[in-house]
Amino acid sequence: MDLLQTPTVSAVVIARNEEMNIASCLESLRAQTAATLLEIIVVDGNSLDRTPALVEQAAEQDDRVTLVREGPNTDGGPAFARNLGAARATGDYILFMNADVEVPRDYVAALVSFARERGVQAAAGLRWNRPGSVVSELMNVHYMLNYNGSPATLDDPVFLSGDAVLIDRGVFKRIGGYSTGFPAGEDVDLGLRLRAAGFRTAYNPDLVISHHGKHYSSVRNWVSQIAWYARGAAALAAAHPARRDLEKKGLRRNVLMPMTGAGALTAAIVALAAAGYGLEAALTVATGAALGAARYAMSVRRINTVSSSVELPSPLSRRARAIYPLFRTARYALLSGLTWWRMRSFGRPAGKVKREQSL
Repeated sequence: MDLLQTPTVSAVVIARNEEMNIASCLESLRAQTAATLLEIIVVDGNSLDRTPALVEQAAEQDDRVTLVREGPNTDGGPAFARNLGAARATGDYILFMNADVEVPRDYVAALVSFARERGVQAAAGLRWNRPGSVVSELMNVHYMLNYNGSPATLDDPVFLSGDAVLIDRGVFKRIGGYSTGFPAGEDVDLGLRLRAAGFRTAYNPDLVISHHGKHYSSVRNWVSQIAWYARGAAALAAAHPARRDLEKKGLRRNVLMPMTGAGALTAAIVALAAAGYGLEAALTVATGAALGAARYAMSVRRINTVSSSVELPSPLSRRARAIYPLFRTARYALLSGLTWWRMRSFGRPAGKVKREQSL
């Protein structure tokens, strides 16, 4: 791509039953200040609601908007839908988006400039959930610590979230697009393959997208999403051997070690009490509680330190700050445990992982 030429961008939005969000998503794209946004391709995954009708309404108002339907008896998932849209794209870059996000007015222009200045082949802004539930708030704390609290995550991420990611179209075609067959985690697979091919990616912390995901609207939906992520993580472990080793380490760190430590402490307390060493048993309980409280206090202190050093899209409640250390422990334990169960019970999920060479 000639750096002296103004690059062009094709937006590919994937949607399935998103009548509550698709209009605002498209409005945020149509309002972009960059004249380089050539087209907005919406791939509908056989929605049962008014999503296609709303896209057609937007197409009547803006000729850049095009509706692409996956077709009957097709349920290829996010990777298939993104590849289907990418095959129609003509821009120098492709902006892949989910229908439940909105981008700020200067997002496209700023992200293209960022990618070219940094010499990266893929870039994205940071995600921030719209406040509305305690899970959304807790995940915002998670995002803040992972991105704002860890510069390496911004400059050299393992992958870029597929919510609103910009990718050089030539590079995307060269690596074969998104791999199909993953129930989730296709964006992680893409990031790993970009890295393996020598390409660079980065997050721009100055750009924040607004996320409306319904999977964070309640604890029940969040648990279902974790189970879905675990299926994807198991598939990734099958496709990338290094990921399998990483999942094993995660199981030991997030599940086995805490359980072993808690079991050993409990056994010691019971043994001391049974042997008549009541004072020693009480001291052991107090020591364990003190260590747990100290670790909790350190976690909360880090949350407060990071949040005070950056400008957040919306304030974090005291409730979210207080609960997050426990939430994080539960999240990683649940994800690691379910992932390992999937790996042990099923191995690679049904569906061959493949590259879309026809892009």
